[in-house]
Amino acid sequence: MIFNNPKNLEERILTHLQKGPHRVSDLIDDIKKIRPKTTKQGVYATLRSLRKDEVVVLHGGFVSLNTVWLDKMSDYFSVAMRAYTSPSIKVDVILSLQDGDSIQYYFKDPVVTDAFWSHVFYLLTATMSKKEPVFLYNPHEWFLLARTENEKNLMDNVTEQGRLYLMTVGNKYPLDRYVGKYFDGTKAQYFFSEKKLFAKNNYYLNIIGDYLIEVWLDPIITKKLDELYKQAEQFTEKEQIALQEIVTLRSRSKLKISRNSKKALRLKKLLSRAFYLPKNKT
Repeated sequence: MIFNNPKNLEERILTHLQKGPHRVSDLIDDIKKIRPKTTKQGVYATLRSLRKDEVVVLHGGFVSLNTVWLDKMSDYFSVAMRAYTSPSIKVDVILSLQDGDSIQYYFKDPVVTDAFWSHVFYLLTATMSKKEPVFLYNPHEWFLLARTENEKNLMDNVTEQGRLYLMTVGNKYPLDRYVGKYFDGTKAQYFFSEKKLFAKNNYYLNIIGDYLIEVWLDPIITKKLDELYKQAEQFTEKEQIALQEIVTLRSRSKLKISRNSKKALRLKKLLSRAFYLPKNKT
């Protein structure tokens, strides 16, 4: 997805076209299913604007992304990725942390927290050794329900690099089990812990090499998430709306990034027991 949560008609169109050319009439029908109030005239006006900006091409009743624009975007992201992930360019203080150092950030809600969290995750996985698995612990893996595309992209990015993506969750409610479908059981593995691993139920953890990303969500948000998970028997539109309302509530989240080889090793041993690790993986 170009946009995890398309907010306007232009973003919605670009998201649809990411998967290939569409007949204009089919595109209009698809968008009206998601945005019932969207008019045919509105879609055509937006397409004309995108064509004027050379973002899309219209021909024979079909619309597609302009490959020239795609090449430009590809160049832009390639340069940006090199700037933000190259170990030789210390543009981010995170990569300059020494063993034992840490840095903390505070955010206004879980979604904003996750946006920065994802940036750090990409940064570290792009620069760390590809031999080691990535370990994760979440009380609930709600990200695959509320921020599906973003979370799937993170997972795919890890596994496509040849790493293992090892997720432990601290609960086993129906919604916890539901997201197990996104894990293949080999490159991406998913485990329900039978015992309490960490004291606080608002604690989230990623381990990438010697780095740890630790997150503490607001206790009020955590309580609401727990209540939703305890009550929900399945994941429907009702639960999705309720979840989105919870994770966009104004609150205070803390994110800590540290480089601590001893702590990372200890926590890897704790989290690795439930997973299958091939001999060539650390």
